[in-house]
Amino acid sequence: MMKQYIRIFLLISLTAFAVSSAKAQNRNYSLMSSKADWTRIGLNASYIPEKDTKLIIAVPLLSQMNMGANIPFWKSNIIEQNDKKLTINFNELLNSLGGNELSASLDMNLLGVGFKVKKHFFSINVALHGFGCSFLDDSLTEFIANGNGKYLGKTVHTKFMNTNISAWAETNLGFATSLMDEDRLRIGGRLKVLFGLASAQMKNSKLDLTTSELGDRLDMVMESEINLAMPVEFTGYENGRLDFDKDFVNTDNIDYKPFDNMGFGIDLGAEYDLNKQFTFGLAVNNLSFIDWGEKYANTIKINVGENDPVSFDGFNLRNELINKEVQAGEEKESAIDKSKDALERQSEVKSANAFRLLLPTIYNLTVAYKPLKTLSVKALAGLLDRHDGNGLAYDFALLGHYQPASWFSISVNVAKTDNNPLYLGSAIVLGDGLQFVIGSDNILSKLGANAYLGLNVRI
Repeated sequence: MMKQYIRIFLLISLTAFAVSSAKAQNRNYSLMSSKADWTRIGLNASYIPEKDTKLIIAVPLLSQMNMGANIPFWKSNIIEQNDKKLTINFNELLNSLGGNELSASLDMNLLGVGFKVKKHFFSINVALHGFGCSFLDDSLTEFIANGNGKYLGKTVHTKFMNTNISAWAETNLGFATSLMDEDRLRIGGRLKVLFGLASAQMKNSKLDLTTSELGDRLDMVMESEINLAMPVEFTGYENGRLDFDKDFVNTDNIDYKPFDNMGFGIDLGAEYDLNKQFTFGLAVNNLSFIDWGEKYANTIKINVGENDPVSFDGFNLRNELINKEVQAGEEKESAIDKSKDALERQSEVKSANAFRLLLPTIYNLTVAYKPLKTLSVKALAGLLDRHDGNGLAYDFALLGHYQPASWFSISVNVAKTDNNPLYLGSAIVLGDGLQFVIGSDNILSKLGANAYLGLNVRI
């Protein structure tokens, strides 16, 4: 039974389908010129509602909900039907995963209120945030897809996989104010208090695969660091080493105290009206961290093969993953069992090991042009730093916004986020006193989608 669990675990790891229960990476660029107040505040902390709006109220649980997913493959590409049987095109799956991010997210506003005092705008907001993302190195997927026959006498160096799953609650206090004549300059910031809910981070990963000159042996060297934090006890180890025969966690002992896993953050923003047509904006969002207390945090360090060589004399990865039986006459040890044994021997588990988690930070620069009272165009260039070893990602967006009446607006945008291909997004805002927001990004894209809706009161 444990062998089956390990196979399932490896398959999940290879496909890197990191899914979490909350959010941090939804951009909502389709709303960046609209009256969707809470989204606008999240994009730039200097946002102030128009002059005739004095109070905004987030309808509890309904104010803002975002759901997103980025999937670098589509079932029509990886699933084939032969003789009325569905089969997985393994090479297509690997090619799709390599070098592309797989992620999922959910975002929810629990409650919030914002109000004006002369030229100043104050806000308070309580929300759930989180995300899950994983990145599998394309050098590794190419090696697996081609087999090691192309690499005789060579070493393939890969970053293996980096994964980041985090969920937390947030309370923030915001302040924005207008300066200069005609309120041409607006500056603002939000102070955040964070409470960690769960986190799993795999970083600094390295996997080197060396094929012998004759191709009859494959040597593996692997390094990685995994930080786990959760309100249950991690029990998958013995004497400071991983133990796959033990239960992963003890769910009978759930003990969570939010103030033991606290963090802080800040958002900063500014907007400047050059004239009635051009507006420039600058924002830094989510300069934040969470300190996980010793009671909840564990660190697993893996260093396989450097001091204790791990070698394979032949195996079929497809067979290993889909649990086929060994062919008649073969007595080779399962590659998964050998890898599991190596991980147990050459891992170090530190329980009660407090650590700091840095949350993804987004830097945005915007330029807006308003040729007509009812029509505007906005361009955005952004930079995302996840602090997870995957490097930086870049965002570019171009938005057209049309508002023929105070109670109705529609936006269409084209954007490129996280180094992914272009996507099309759209959003509609209805109502003025009672405001309804609906929109979606990644329309017509096989990579995934991001949908959002909200209900707010504006007075």
